[in-house]
Amino acid sequence: MSFHASPQATSASEILLHVSHIVKAFSVGKRLVPVLNGVSLKVSEGEVVAIMGPSGSGKSTLLNCIGGLEPVDSGSVTAAGVQMTRLSAKNRARARRKTVGFIFQSYNLVPYLSVADNLTVTQRLSGITPDLNRADALLKELGIDHLKRLRPATLSGGEQQRVAIARALLTDPYLLLADEPTGALDSASWNTVLEALKAQCKRPGHAGIIVTHDPTVAGSCDRVVLLRDGRTRAEITEPTTQSVTQALAQLENEAESSPRGDRSYDTTSHNHAVPPTDTAVEQGR
Repeated sequence: MSFHASPQATSASEILLHVSHIVKAFSVGKRLVPVLNGVSLKVSEGEVVAIMGPSGSGKSTLLNCIGGLEPVDSGSVTAAGVQMTRLSAKNRARARRKTVGFIFQSYNLVPYLSVADNLTVTQRLSGITPDLNRADALLKELGIDHLKRLRPATLSGGEQQRVAIARALLTDPYLLLADEPTGALDSASWNTVLEALKAQCKRPGHAGIIVTHDPTVAGSCDRVVLLRDGRTRAEITEPTTQSVTQALAQLENEAESSPRGDRSYDTTSHNHAVPPTDTAVEQGR
C-alpha cells in the first residue's frame, strides 16, 4: 500500500480518462455554492479507481461532470479520446451514448417496462439491435434471470440495482461510472456484482470509476482518490480495506481541524435530473 498527498501521473499512452482542473458551482437561492474546486484525475485503460470522501465532498457531481451530464464551469474532461467539455449539450449527449455507461444511485429504471425490456430499451432507442443472448447471460450472472418478466416496482432495492448494473454492462461502455453500485446489495450478491464491474473495466480500451463509502469496495480497486470540500486531497495506490479506513479517518480528522466555511455538497437530485426514459438512452452505446 502506498499513500500519496496528491494523485500521481499515469503513463500518457495508457490514459483513457483525463480530468484537468475542473470547477463546478451551483446556484442556491442568491448564493453560488462551489462543489468542485479544481479537481484533476487520470485513469488508465484497464484501471478501476474508487472515489471516496465525506458526504458533500463532490463525488457524485464529479461523476456527472466526467460523464457530461453536468457542464463544468472551467477545466476539461477527455474520455476515450473525446473532449467532452468542448462539446455542445447535444453533441455531448451523443458522445456520452457512445462512450460512457452510468450506474446511478437512483437506478433510473423505466417503471412500465419489464426487467428484460429495461436492459435493452437503451439500445433500441438508440437504433442498436441489442444482443439478447448477452442480456440473458448478464441477468443470470447477476442472479436476477428469474425476474426478467417483472416490473421494477415489484423488485427489492438490491434487485433494481442489479438490473441497472446489467443495463450499463450490456452497452459495453469504454468508461463505466458507478455511483454506490453496491449500496443496496446483500452480502450474497455483493462480490458477484463487484467482480462483474471489474471484469468490464479490465478489458483493453476500458476503465471505470466507482464512487463508494465502503472501504472494502474501495480496497478491491486499483487506486483510491480521496476528495474533501471539492478538492483532491490524497491518493492510495495498492489499497486495502485497512489502508482505506485509516486514510478516511485521517481525512475526517483534517476536516474537523480545518476552518469551517462554505462546504461543497452533492445533491442526489442531480441524479434525478434526467427523466427515466431519457436516462435510459444515456446508458446506450
